[in-house]
Amino acid sequence: KSKQDTNRVLLLVKLSGALRSIDPDKALHYAIESNDLSVKLQYTKGKGNSLLSIGTANHIKGNYDTAISYYRKAIANFKMINDKKGISKCLNNIGNAFNYQAKIDSSIGYFIESLKICESFNDSVGITIALVNIGNIYLYQENYSKAKETYEKAVAIDEILHNEVNLAQSYNNLGAVNRYLGEIETAIRYYKKSLAI
Repeated sequence: KSKQDTNRVLLLVKLSGALRSIDPDKALHYAIESNDLSVKLQYTKGKGNSLLSIGTANHIKGNYDTAISYYRKAIANFKMINDKKGISKCLNNIGNAFNYQAKIDSSIGYFIESLKICESFNDSVGITIALVNIGNIYLYQENYSKAKETYEKAVAIDEILHNEVNLAQSYNNLGAVNRYLGEIETAIRYYKKSLAI
């Protein structure tokens, strides 16, 4: 496999990612093309990323079972090369797919597993994404104290990283939790922080 061929695989994956929200069908097309080339090249990292992209495109199209199947195939490839970041992304996406199907008990396990993997190699961004997803499950379950604790952990990391997108979401979530807990002034403070970003 030449560097040019593997770069083409990565470019097709990036193209798929850029199009997934705009045109999921085209995103799926490029992800499949990337996977076909990866298989031909026997490029395991490319296969993992391509399968993840195929799963994501299906996820966006609402084909959750198909998406989960591709995420699991991607995990198998990522495990072959010990790509923890790839594995954690897939686990997080599986959790989200179960969440969208209202299979909350299944989803939280995947988020926790993703969190543990991210913690094992200090992936701060991955940690905060998993924490927010776990907090969302607690919020849905009306376990407000656990949701608040989980969101606060995410905020602490995101403030250090200056990750404004995640911070805005987490501040908003903390506003909601505090509102449910009857802590209205604190809720308003978090809502204002979210709006300021």
